[in-house]
Amino acid sequence: MKIMGTASLSLEQSPLGALAKRAQPLFLWLTVFASGFVMFEPSPYEFFFLLLVLTLMGSTPRLPMILLPMIVLLVLYNIGGLIATVQVLGKGGERNVITYTAISFYLAITLVIFAGLVAQRPLESFRIIRHGYMVAAALVALTGIVGYFNVAGLGDIFTLYGRAKGTFKDPNVFGPFLILPIVLLVQDIWLGSSRHKIASLLLLGLLLTGLFLSFSRGAWGLVIICLGVMTYLMFLASADLRTRGRIILWSVLGVLMLALMVVGLLSVPQVRQAFLERAALTQDYDKGENGRFARQRKAIPLLLDKPLGLGPYQFGKRYGEDPHNVYLNGFAAYGWLGGISYILLVLLTLAVGARYLFSRTPWQFLHIAVFSVFLGLVLEGFLVDTDHWRHFYLTAGLLWGLSAATHATLRSP
Repeated sequence: MKIMGTASLSLEQSPLGALAKRAQPLFLWLTVFASGFVMFEPSPYEFFFLLLVLTLMGSTPRLPMILLPMIVLLVLYNIGGLIATVQVLGKGGERNVITYTAISFYLAITLVIFAGLVAQRPLESFRIIRHGYMVAAALVALTGIVGYFNVAGLGDIFTLYGRAKGTFKDPNVFGPFLILPIVLLVQDIWLGSSRHKIASLLLLGLLLTGLFLSFSRGAWGLVIICLGVMTYLMFLASADLRTRGRIILWSVLGVLMLALMVVGLLSVPQVRQAFLERAALTQDYDKGENGRFARQRKAIPLLLDKPLGLGPYQFGKRYGEDPHNVYLNGFAAYGWLGGISYILLVLLTLAVGARYLFSRTPWQFLHIAVFSVFLGLVLEGFLVDTDHWRHFYLTAGLLWGLSAATHATLRSP
């Protein structure tokens, strides 16, 4: 780059820029790894993501135009949240309200960064993200299991209400965090692509055990939906009969092995009692005039009369608990602008992801796995407030990045 006729090194070409570029894979790995440890906020994830952003000075990020609608909707979503936040300032709890809004902005940025990195180097970036996520998931599941059985007196740290929560604040976040690595491991088995089959099966068993001990009905249903959708899409996308045969065979064997694992866990009295309590379709806090669903119904007329929303945490103050529905929370905490933008963002992400499901690329099956998990998380949003789940934004970023990479590949001559 020349400035006023004098040649000079750009930041990208400087030693600092070169060092940042070399460090980028490491900080990408650390950021994803840290996403599994959110017992307090700000968490290590925030720190490593900031370092990851700083490493971008070692490259020239180019965001594909296909990401523009996603970015616009994220901006509108957070503008709605900011407007809703301003109107409740001065009513107490300012620190929590401002922190909530800041986290929303920050997570939107993580989605864009992940999408941009994967779009530029889909296989390389996905490999790094996958490895970091797998290591984190293994440790997270292990802490949940250790906590549930109160090994070394760690039950108070890694459980909540008698359910495994690992290194998260809530079992209902701990369980879904394990879904993406479970789906990827099962996909490896379906395709016969795992180089370490025994290790993969042992890791899969560890993750499934951790998920089961979360006693999260949403996570239980989520893993079934994600694996079912992925298996169906892979069957349709497979061109040869041999691969389809492997999918059918391993699907049957997988169901049998999972059933045996569940039977084994239920042989432990402590586990069996908790399972019987949680297996009901609805719990006491779901039903009745003051139950979750009744609160949601009561809130709808109020939100229709509040175009600017209620503001962060105001739903809980009015009705005693949070909405437990991310779409309802979108209108409550982000106003009409935020709520509509969020729904459009989710629908657009699904539409773009679905468009490229059957495009023949080296990462097609990875695309199918990520799409299946994102679809499951979208459905989970009807039962849980997922708007601050770091792995939700990571999964969305992966789907947008892979879609952008596929779009560019199909357009290239």
